[in-house]
Amino acid sequence: MGHHGYSGAKRIQTSDGIHKPGKHLFARLQYSETYRGIRDTVAGFLNVGTDEIALTRGATEALQALIGGYNKLKPGDTVLYADLDYSEMKNAMRWLEKRRGVKAVKLTFPEPTADKPLAEQDILSFYEKALSANPGTKLLLLTHLNNWTGLIIPVARISKMARERGVEVILDAAHSVGQVDLKLNALGCDFIGVNLHKWVGAPIGCGVIYIKKDRIDEIDPYMGKPSVSRGHQRSHRHWNSEFRRAHGDTGRHCLSQQDRHRSQRRTPEISQKPLGRTTPGK
Repeated sequence: MGHHGYSGAKRIQTSDGIHKPGKHLFARLQYSETYRGIRDTVAGFLNVGTDEIALTRGATEALQALIGGYNKLKPGDTVLYADLDYSEMKNAMRWLEKRRGVKAVKLTFPEPTADKPLAEQDILSFYEKALSANPGTKLLLLTHLNNWTGLIIPVARISKMARERGVEVILDAAHSVGQVDLKLNALGCDFIGVNLHKWVGAPIGCGVIYIKKDRIDEIDPYMGKPSVSRGHQRSHRHWNSEFRRAHGDTGRHCLSQQDRHRSQRRTPEISQKPLGRTTPGK
């Protein structure tokens, strides 16, 4: 299987909501009000401000917007990503060479062995050496929980290390929300892409873009869209037009108390996994 964890199991209420009649009427007359309610619920679930998120069609769309839209890069800067990052995100980081005139550098994660598993300090040392070897780095892509290997990296510590060197971090949290116990605002990252259709149980086509409130101006609005004074939604509303088809009233179901409990029950089991690679498909 080429992609682990494409989507998670849906509750009956969620599946029924997707296929209920009247979807076109809903999109025209009820979507805006429903969207605001869902956004409030999702913000509470993620422990962030409502004005710091927008709903997207998935983490890929959110991360592409963050990577492509980050406007603090200058020609000659270096951006770093790892060989274990998600393919579309690696493509986006390489594309910055054309878009921003930067140098994109791919990092190769160390391989664990039976005698020497990959420990947290090994990961920290790996990123410390990478940042030291590339002093012109201004942007670093991190993947919190890897979809190929299950590797969980110490994001907060790596992000702190990066910021001390003047390096911004964009975080791929597509697989960690719902799998590990976390609060987005405790990870030390101001730009994060999240999926809700994997381990939270939302319909396929549900994701979140998170931008810390005081950093919104550092992400370009879509296609030069004019800003209006409506917080996070001022420049990023474009991500939501086609998202209407992905849900009816299902957003309220996908983040119900039952889903929260299910995520919390999985946390101890997942967090005890050893750090290291696994063979895809096993």
